[in-house]
Amino acid sequence: KEKIFQRFSQADDSIAKIYGGLGLGLAIASENAKLLSGQLNLESEEGEGAVFTLTIPIKKGEFIMTDVQSGEIDKENLPTYKVLVAEDEQVNFYILNTFLQRIPEANFNVVRATNGEEAVNLFDGHPDLDFILMDIKMPIMDGLEAIAAIRAKGAKLPIIVQSAFATEADREAAEQAGSNGFLTKPLERGLLWSTIKSLLPKQD
Repeated sequence: KEKIFQRFSQADDSIAKIYGGLGLGLAIASENAKLLSGQLNLESEEGEGAVFTLTIPIKKGEFIMTDVQSGEIDKENLPTYKVLVAEDEQVNFYILNTFLQRIPEANFNVVRATNGEEAVNLFDGHPDLDFILMDIKMPIMDGLEAIAAIRAKGAKLPIIVQSAFATEADREAAEQAGSNGFLTKPLERGLLWSTIKSLLPKQD
């Protein structure tokens, strides 16, 4: 029961041969629960099934999905960057946008794409982009195809892949497509900012 929440873990190795999957879903779900100050619990009996329970500390009427603002963080006179975030999953985008808005060293104007084709079109429509955060697994056109299409247009801006697929082959495929960095889900805010900062030119 503890192992099943670890990355690349499954209850039985033979399951992968029958059902597929990388053993990442529960690890990501558990980390998302912790980001909400909650917990994902498991009750299971072998051969009978499993019950997963998510608990998060909220009161009735408190949970409202809104655009995240910087809140109490004073970001006046800090550098501002425009970023295209290609992410089809709403919760993943919400968390990533939250991380960006709470980075105290810079301001981020976020443009969102929900698939690879939309990412390419938004790139064409926003020539002032500073960098791109690109998910790999998306509908219509995946992230690697989108990166290749954007690079084919002569784009030089940094493109950072953020994906649950984190094997060496995945990293190599992302690099060959034209990415500059690779972040593994669930994301870490500190690593997200350090990766972005290493690829962006300094602003006065």
